[in-house]
Amino acid sequence: MDSHKVKNMQFLRNANRAAIIKRLATQETVSRIELSSQLGLSKMAVSNIVSEMIEEHLITEVGSVPLKNGKATSSGRRPTALALVPNSINGIAVWITRYQLHCLAIEINGQIFCHLCQEIPEDADNQFISDSLRAMITRILAVNPDMNFVGIGIASIGPLDIQKKKLLAPPNFCRISNLDLGAVLENAFPYRVFLDNDMNGIAMAEQLYGIGKGLNDLVYIGIGTGVGSGIIANGKILHGNGGFAGELGHISIDPSGEYCSCGQRGCLELYTRMASLLKKCGLSSLKELRQKLSSNPVPELIAENMREYQKAVEKAFVTIANLFDPELIIVGDQMLPFLTPMLPSIEAYMNTHMFHHGSRDIRVVPSSFGTRAPLVGAGAILFQRVFSGEISLRANE
Repeated sequence: MDSHKVKNMQFLRNANRAAIIKRLATQETVSRIELSSQLGLSKMAVSNIVSEMIEEHLITEVGSVPLKNGKATSSGRRPTALALVPNSINGIAVWITRYQLHCLAIEINGQIFCHLCQEIPEDADNQFISDSLRAMITRILAVNPDMNFVGIGIASIGPLDIQKKKLLAPPNFCRISNLDLGAVLENAFPYRVFLDNDMNGIAMAEQLYGIGKGLNDLVYIGIGTGVGSGIIANGKILHGNGGFAGELGHISIDPSGEYCSCGQRGCLELYTRMASLLKKCGLSSLKELRQKLSSNPVPELIAENMREYQKAVEKAFVTIANLFDPELIIVGDQMLPFLTPMLPSIEAYMNTHMFHHGSRDIRVVPSSFGTRAPLVGAGAILFQRVFSGEISLRANE
């Protein structure tokens, strides 16, 4: 057999193994028969791959699957349920914010089992970030010496060069500039590194494990210190030509509004980021805002600014619906607790004002993961590569 055919067979084998692992990581339990039906593989192919991965201690049999419509198989037996062996496939996940470094161990099903956090001082530079990440990852590996780690996923603030795995020059981020995260970590550890924007990571996490599971078109919008988004179109993250797609905080909702730091007038971020709302309300923290909103009656200044805040979000969501036509819009980040009561009204306004209103509705929902969203997102950045067959199920393969 020539080498080309051997490579094709190996690629197909890895892709089928990865597809089965994805089903088991993102569903509770599944049988061999269901895998055959869902993946379009023969029963023999599924049986052979499953037997192989049971021997490798990647998956296990866990009893019988629930009966559907009260019916067993034609043989009268209930199919055997399959599940992942706990901690059989894991990743190192990193989340880089302006103020903290997070490093964690995460299972391929999105479950976090070890989490370290370190503050970033105001004078931090490339060397500080590099040394800190190496130390944190070394500590996680030392605590979990027998774990099968398959790679490192990094979710970070931007701007980023995703292909070159570099953190460029984020505004207001200490003295960090052109930090080659790929080189720093791949030279220190025997794992491949995958980097993406934290908003993209959250969108991937929602599609794999959360409320967007299985959807091909969704938008995640994070509203906090700024406004960012992760966009999944036709099943894949939308990066754009240079990797900078998704800067929805800089769509203009008021052409005659005040100037933004980007040079435009009336950017969404000016009206919806946390600092802007607090300034208009004459407050210094979200805790104060929460207290004011809990009072009875709510002070008129606060109530009026919250109404204006909602109108700004409504306008933006109409634009987002018209631009991307998603099945679902997911909202998260620091402003989520204040946005959650508004979401039904925002959804209704959007669905009656978008261009294709009346044809179908787009749901607007809160994130599945709360404050854990970027952490699970960092893992999703890595595990998407596992599920696609790009990296193997074991670090030494």
